[in-house]
Amino acid sequence: MTTERDDLGRVIEISDSQVMALEPVVSVYMSTYNHAEYLAQAIEGVRAQRTTFPIELVIGEDCSTDRTREIAIEYQQRHPDLIRIITGPRNLGGRRNSRRTLARVRGEFVAFCEGDDWWCHPDKLQRQVEILRENPAIGVVHGAFQRAEFRGGGWMTSESPPRPAPLSGHLFSRIFSDFPLRTCTVLYRREVIEAFRASEFDRPEYLAGDTARGAFCCASWEVGFLDEVVSTYRISPGSMTRSGYPSMHRFTQSLTSLYEHFRRVYGDREDFDVAFGKVIYRRAVDTAFRAGDEEAFQKAVAVLGERDPSALSAPGLRFRRLVIRSRFMLFVVLGMLESRLRIREWAREWRVRLAEAGRSF
Repeated sequence: MTTERDDLGRVIEISDSQVMALEPVVSVYMSTYNHAEYLAQAIEGVRAQRTTFPIELVIGEDCSTDRTREIAIEYQQRHPDLIRIITGPRNLGGRRNSRRTLARVRGEFVAFCEGDDWWCHPDKLQRQVEILRENPAIGVVHGAFQRAEFRGGGWMTSESPPRPAPLSGHLFSRIFSDFPLRTCTVLYRREVIEAFRASEFDRPEYLAGDTARGAFCCASWEVGFLDEVVSTYRISPGSMTRSGYPSMHRFTQSLTSLYEHFRRVYGDREDFDVAFGKVIYRRAVDTAFRAGDEEAFQKAVAVLGERDPSALSAPGLRFRRLVIRSRFMLFVVLGMLESRLRIREWAREWRVRLAEAGRSF
């Protein structure tokens, strides 16, 4: 174990430099927090990779409150030639943990797999590295994926919804509108990661770090696509966008700020994703209303009126503008929305409990 300090504080690395490859071709970045139930499956998906080159798995463990760190250390001790653990004395949060971990990858290429997702194709890395080496203009390769949802007492996988074509080439013109780069499928050139980390867009307040990184890459590089299911994306109930209306509102505000930042820098380009400027403010109006943030609601309505005047005459928006002016009506409507959300959460919790009870008999 070694320790050092950076701008985020004390950094602890658990690894064995005597048996690890000093120059791995691929670094697999795995950020994890309270993923004790899923982490082993994520690690096994990396271990199953068949490659003709050395790789490393760099696990960014952010002081979990469950057994996540213990599981990571157990795997590191069993596979010291593969695994490095990057952690610290306190929880940093997702974006800062990501920055701390990515600063320590060493590979020529960097793959991403969060601690609750997993890879399901043993040749994922080999095939994607071949694509990048054959095409210098490509900065990132992604692939097809499947989804995992908790249903009927277990995690069930299904095909992901069809995504708008094309999925390769120059994608900057729709990178915000469609965002085709599912994080658990991507492999970046390390030079792209380092350029992004040195850019003005790598900010901890931008909660959608994968969107920021992908948009930055697509502004200067082409995208490659491996048309095979390579990864499984787990739809976790505790994610940022599924943790209630205030959380969704914060995420949308952050994404709006990110988009406006790109608009200031790249807005004069013919291939800039102008259409998303309407979409994100419709979403901002909706989440601000549901979170009861009147100031943010009025600001989002004002910008939406400038970019899409016809949206102001929509019955739903007219109703919300009326309701938000009345504290009593707003209280009633938000109470109804919150009750509906809690009922869904209650039903999901009991489905999990019943499934666990069934497995215990």
